[in-house]
Amino acid sequence: MKTKLPTLLFLIAMCINLSVFSQPEVTSGNLPQTGDHVVIGLCSDIPDATALNASTGSGLTWDFSSLTEVEEQYFEFVDPASTPWGAEFPTATLCGISWDDAYSYYRVTGSSLNTVGFAILIPPSDTAKLVYTTEETIAPIPYSLGTMNTSSFSGTSYAQGFSVPFNGNIDFHADGDGTLILPNGTYSNVVKYHFYRTQSTGVTTSTKDQWAWVSEDFRFWLLLMETTYDGFNTTHRVWFDKSPESSTTSVQEIAEKTCTIFPNPVSSGSALYINTELAYDHLNLLDLSGRELKTFSKAEKQFHLDGISAGVYLLKMSDKDGAVVLVRKVRVI
Repeated sequence: MKTKLPTLLFLIAMCINLSVFSQPEVTSGNLPQTGDHVVIGLCSDIPDATALNASTGSGLTWDFSSLTEVEEQYFEFVDPASTPWGAEFPTATLCGISWDDAYSYYRVTGSSLNTVGFAILIPPSDTAKLVYTTEETIAPIPYSLGTMNTSSFSGTSYAQGFSVPFNGNIDFHADGDGTLILPNGTYSNVVKYHFYRTQSTGVTTSTKDQWAWVSEDFRFWLLLMETTYDGFNTTHRVWFDKSPESSTTSVQEIAEKTCTIFPNPVSSGSALYINTELAYDHLNLLDLSGRELKTFSKAEKQFHLDGISAGVYLLKMSDKDGAVVLVRKVRVI
């Protein structure tokens, strides 16, 4: 009788080889979707470019459990058509709104994540915009360890009555995979990428070094670090996702967790109303510096804004233990 042992040993070896060589892969399912609300922890840490550029390869462990969070903020992802400048960026499929009132317009395809425009309010009544004629490819999709991409972009910037053409290049390299340890947990199946971006107006040249970690199990960036030089000064930014959303969460499940605040904008002295299924205990109205202006109980049906002058504010929703459930921007006119 022939023994089946060689066949069994062969199958075991094949399984071991597949597990060894299997690499995490970031796909379009790991990108943010309309309805996503991401709470981040802004940190005071400064990226160590030398160490970050050296941490490459497979099966790594990045330990950032000691990051120093100094502020909690958010990103909101919406339909571009619902934003003030949506009509100016007709190819955009997604708009990301940050806590500082910056609107980033993206086109998500099966092969890339592209920036098509950018707008931010400049008080009291101006807007700075970047309008791309050649889109900027932030990342190829999908990507895994070893993926590289180089692309060029161009467009025109507008601010304070002036228009200035710009062009640039971005070099992307997914150079590591493994496990990421953050203050809020440990994440596996993570891919790290590094991109280097240059932008020139013919007068000044700006650069950005960005390192980011994304897990194939979650949506959005788990951790992002960047160093930016604007032609005059160098700045740093580090933040991490405080409550990552599973990549398997459906659009319908996202919709069920959304919160409608209306009217928004709201007239000074009028009342806000909230329609949501989120479990919360109280609300705080904050100015953009984080100063608390008003506190409301969930039991209140109307949230009166008497004494609040025109401007942009944050409405923070918290549970009974003080944990932040949701943060939304409110405009008072």
